[in-house]
Amino acid sequence: MTIEPEPRPAQPELRAEPEQESAAPDLPREARTEPQQRQALPEPTQDIPSEPSAEPIAPEEPRAPELEPRTEQGLTETEPESAEAYLDREGAPAAPQPPQASVPEAEPETPRTEFRPGATTLEEEPVRRRPWLRMVKLIGLLGLLTLLGSAVLFRFINPPFTTVMATEKLSGATLRREWVPLERISRSLPLAVVASEDGRFCQHWGVDWGAVRDAVKENRSGGFRGASTIPMQTAKNLYLWTERSYLRKLIEVPIAYLLSALWPKERVIEVYLNIAQWGPGIFGAEAASRYYFGKSASALTRREALLLAAALPAPRIRNPARPSARMLQIARSVERRMPVIVSRATCLRSARSG
Repeated sequence: MTIEPEPRPAQPELRAEPEQESAAPDLPREARTEPQQRQALPEPTQDIPSEPSAEPIAPEEPRAPELEPRTEQGLTETEPESAEAYLDREGAPAAPQPPQASVPEAEPETPRTEFRPGATTLEEEPVRRRPWLRMVKLIGLLGLLTLLGSAVLFRFINPPFTTVMATEKLSGATLRREWVPLERISRSLPLAVVASEDGRFCQHWGVDWGAVRDAVKENRSGGFRGASTIPMQTAKNLYLWTERSYLRKLIEVPIAYLLSALWPKERVIEVYLNIAQWGPGIFGAEAASRYYFGKSASALTRREALLLAAALPAPRIRNPARPSARMLQIARSVERRMPVIVSRATCLRSARSG
């Protein structure tokens, strides 16, 4: 036996009974009559078992809670609530925060490094990466102070030795030297040396640039001519070495200017005549006069002074006691210039006449 479902009452009939709908609007769901419940249920598609109790009610879906009114200065106003505020108020788990970057621990300070063009590896700071540079600078500063101090000291005190003397001593040569003042040297010798080495000695202050230009022109044409002045020769014999080089010339120039600024002309020629080399281990005019001519420098003749002056450019191979034809030719050329030098050498008036 099948139970036929009751026909659903037409919609107009429901609207025609307003009194039944409004008679009990506040009755609970369970108190509704069976016909009312059947009207709310869907139509059965299969056999409905007979049960004395009412059919189970499906659970309602959760609805968002109603917004609470916000009271502000006596006014009640309802505003929409954001999802973030709702989740915070209901105790929902907060959104995951992005991971924060970990702060690295402070490492001990290490020396800075820099990369120089042309270098193959990173190098440390100059203080640590180039200790030899600091040493070179320190040595250069000490050398400059030593040079300046010795130049001032030798203005009043005779130099006890020179670098050329030290080189000769290390090579095993026996040194012959005796210091004599300019007044005890024949005046022919300083005049002959000025005529041979530096014709404008009393006019320049260390370097004769006119002679330098003439020497450059002569050397380009195939000849050979030096342009070293007596202050430059003094600087070479006192502080430097005898081998020819551009480096030596580069150092000679400032030292020559320094000596000319600190020493008077008579002191320059006096020091030069006492430290100049006239042979292996022979230094100074007094030692050369006694070695080659057997007499003091004060007793030199004009010819002997000219031969000593001609030997100065090559003292190791030229012997004033046995002059070669080349030496005699140089001596005659110097003798022809001596009258002009006498008129120019006003700075040598105090030298002893000979």
